[in-house]
Amino acid sequence: MRYRCPFCYYTIAVDDMSRGYPVVCAGCGKTIQIPPGKFDPGCIIGDFVILDRIGAGSIGTVYKATQLSLDRQVALKILSPEYTTSKGINDFLREARAAAKLSHTNLVQALAVGEEDGICYLAMTYVNGENLKSRLRREGRIPVDEALHIAQQVAEALYYAWDEAGLIHRDVKPDNIMTTDDGIVKLTDLGLAMNQSEWTEEMEISGSPSYMSPEQFSGEKLDPRSDIYSLGVTLYQMISGRLPYDGETVKKIARQHMEEEPVPLRRLVPGVPLPVEALVKRMMAKKPENRFASMEEVLKAIWTIRQKTAPNKSLVPDVHTISIKRLDYDIQNESSELKAKVTERINTKNMLVDRLATGFLTAVVVIIVMLMLYTIFDAGSQDSLRIYPKVAYFEKLSTDRSLDRKSVLEEGKKILDELPNLHTPEQEFNRTKMLLLIANLEQEISASEILSLTQKNSEERKQTASISAELNEMRKNNETLKKTVERTADYDAIQQKNGDLTAKNEKLTADLRALYARFLQAEKEIASRKQQEEKRDEKEIRLKILSLQRAGKFRNVDVLVASEQVKKPYLYSWLSAKDTENAQLAKIHSILTDSGTRFSGYPISGYGRIEIIAGGYIDYKTPLGELRQKEWKAFPASSLYKLLMNDSSLKRNPAAVRSACEFLLGNYGAACKADPANTELQQTVNNYAEQEIERLKNESAVDRYRTQSKVRALLERLKGAGSYANYEKELKALL
Repeated sequence: MRYRCPFCYYTIAVDDMSRGYPVVCAGCGKTIQIPPGKFDPGCIIGDFVILDRIGAGSIGTVYKATQLSLDRQVALKILSPEYTTSKGINDFLREARAAAKLSHTNLVQALAVGEEDGICYLAMTYVNGENLKSRLRREGRIPVDEALHIAQQVAEALYYAWDEAGLIHRDVKPDNIMTTDDGIVKLTDLGLAMNQSEWTEEMEISGSPSYMSPEQFSGEKLDPRSDIYSLGVTLYQMISGRLPYDGETVKKIARQHMEEEPVPLRRLVPGVPLPVEALVKRMMAKKPENRFASMEEVLKAIWTIRQKTAPNKSLVPDVHTISIKRLDYDIQNESSELKAKVTERINTKNMLVDRLATGFLTAVVVIIVMLMLYTIFDAGSQDSLRIYPKVAYFEKLSTDRSLDRKSVLEEGKKILDELPNLHTPEQEFNRTKMLLLIANLEQEISASEILSLTQKNSEERKQTASISAELNEMRKNNETLKKTVERTADYDAIQQKNGDLTAKNEKLTADLRALYARFLQAEKEIASRKQQEEKRDEKEIRLKILSLQRAGKFRNVDVLVASEQVKKPYLYSWLSAKDTENAQLAKIHSILTDSGTRFSGYPISGYGRIEIIAGGYIDYKTPLGELRQKEWKAFPASSLYKLLMNDSSLKRNPAAVRSACEFLLGNYGAACKADPANTELQQTVNNYAEQEIERLKNESAVDRYRTQSKVRALLERLKGAGSYANYEKELKALL
């Protein structure tokens, strides 16, 4: 660490153990208090000495600094520790160097980029002015045309970045939009900028949730339409004075971006021109294909609207014409008043002509609107019929007792013939459902026929009794006897038909039972497949979360959980529990790595008393008074556990705290042993073990000797887990 003496400007080089303690300056001999932080005023990073903190961005903190070699003020962005990994540093340096090649009036110029002692930094032009977030906090809202003027200049910057270098900003928001004292709008913070050609599915989700596009939350491949969405949210906020989505958590905000429509601008701010509301709505469309296709189209749309809505369209800059000074809205308003007076005189002379023209235009508009409404409703009804599910349609018909049952049955058989062959459980489910409905209908028709025949049979019995009486009275009359024989034959035929219908009814009942059994089997198979999919999804998400937690990226876990809850609502409750678990781990990790002087004076068993905890290191004094420093992971879990027990909020569940200590240290077996009731932790360790064992088996086929050390390390990490004996048995063959 280097620090500049405030008296003689001599550069003092100290080790991390001297942070927060006084030292003697070799330049002037005065005693200087070294600040405890690496980025406090006076600290030197590369060619830059830090003066003050300006603010924080999505992946780093920005400081006001002086470049020593050129004696000029710059804005110095320092990459956050959670992103300071080998991959994170390489990505940051590559993207920052690409941004440094860009030179545009509406972009903050990148001046230098570098890395020193694991600290990654980017120096940019220092802008004298105010960012849009501060102005909105002060004024509430911005006049419509001035908001469009700001959006036009931001769009120019985004158009240039994409056209020149294929860069997508990914973090357009008021915090990153500055207005200089000369009125020039500048887009800042290219630290998240990404070249589209370098996108991969494993790329981390980045951005500010309130301004992120739906495809950013989903981790999909991005293009300039994502920046169009973020600029649309910013324009909405400038005009209305509020964000379109204001959920309390990242998960709720993600769901709003993906599913909910914002309140229309004209409802919040009466008088907003309709074309402006339409512009913002299209920029914020949920699906990228429903937005403007490019930033070029956005610029042309803004320019066209401002030609009609600006107080003085002559002051509106053309597309791709850089605005180099603030618009004077007093001049525009004066020009508008003068034009209004001239227009009033002309309107007085042509009032009659205007009224006639207005009447004619009104009639034309009414006719057009009526035709459009007719077309919309007619098309809507046709679309509704086309997409109405035929199975549901037949189910509704089969319950309508006012319809002829045989006609309904014929319609059902036609629909059954149109259904696809059995390929999937869902198709078989629909086909089975149709067969059940048709069988019920046939049974209903058969029952109706049987009832009718029974009634007819009863009447025939009465007639037979009457005939018998006639036979007793007219035995000698051959004609009467002949009629009786004929009627008796009719009765026998009716009985035969009745028996046939009964047999048919019994067959239909048997078929119905068989179909119902197939229906239950199909439901069981669907439920089994869904359960398998849920287990597979849970395993995949567990491994992703474990990978991020091992890297200390707890904020990324929040974003991942929010995204997965939107894409997989059937896992919502389980993901909520994972979110709570992650919050607890993040809290414990923060205490162990960066709690400052909170535990100053606390004893740490076998080492001494704590001085300060910062940057992942614990400074402590030995019993002999020596000041020493160790990385927090170098301490045993038992010592860290005792330290955490000094936090009152953690005392309620000591087993979970001990398990979390072991987990953060990578001792997964010991973590399971410390909290055996945590079944979710046991399952996470099992999934991790399965993945690692499979990977080591593949590596062993190539280099068995080098794999043996990794096998022993894995067994050490898993020692204490409930399934350790199984792991050891599988891995013994590799030793």
